[in-house]
Amino acid sequence: ADLTGITLGGYEIKSKLGSGGMGTVYLARQKSLNRDVALKVLPAELAANPEFLVRFTREALSAAQLNHHNIVQVYDVGVEDETHFISMEYVRGSNLGEIVRRDGRLQVEDAVSYVLQAARALAYAHRRGFVHRDIKPENLLLNEHGLVKIADMGLAKLRGWVEGDSGGHPDRDAILMQAATDVTMPSVAMGTPAYMPPEQALDAANVDHRADQYSLGCTLYYLVAGKPPFSGTTAYEIITKQKTEPPPPIDLYVRAVPPALKKIL
Repeated sequence: ADLTGITLGGYEIKSKLGSGGMGTVYLARQKSLNRDVALKVLPAELAANPEFLVRFTREALSAAQLNHHNIVQVYDVGVEDETHFISMEYVRGSNLGEIVRRDGRLQVEDAVSYVLQAARALAYAHRRGFVHRDIKPENLLLNEHGLVKIADMGLAKLRGWVEGDSGGHPDRDAILMQAATDVTMPSVAMGTPAYMPPEQALDAANVDHRADQYSLGCTLYYLVAGKPPFSGTTAYEIITKQKTEPPPPIDLYVRAVPPALKKIL
């Protein structure tokens, strides 16, 4: 149900911003500090599943440990009347995926600047043992001042975390697959196929910082070319291309790309 207009845990919900497999995000007003926040609310049917609830809470705990100006800051986690939520920094602006779809590919200098900001944030997270596992244009938010912030720590994994087994129960497996972009099971490939490294498609639980580097490279390619390096009609087709084919030369889409950037791509 749309929660617009109600007050939840001291937050007045103003409007709906978007939704995904692990919840709906609202623009809300934190009454105690009189500031706008992004409030992520877990659907009731998923909150009833202990495995989802653990992963939802883990998102808040993981992201709260990362204090960097290029990472969306988590403020609070709570529950009221069995409704679970996370309060986060509200970023005024758009994500880079929306910008490219609306305006076309970015200028090379702008694309490099944005990705460099994300790279610095990831380096910070990696030094602290975190791997994001879902870096893509939609998870890079650009605010009104040109600052990029990495969002959606739903797939973030702290190295050494032992992830459970679904137990092979058909109903539980179906529920877990329902939000496959936001939870991690050892046998399921988490992430977005167009930006997913080949090893993540085989074993999402054991990837390291190199997975984020690969995904960020695919994101840079998309920003410069206006399309991802690999595409297809099914996730399987895209993942197969990731494993077996080189990306098309960037010269097919953009002229006068600096040699150093070509090498990176």
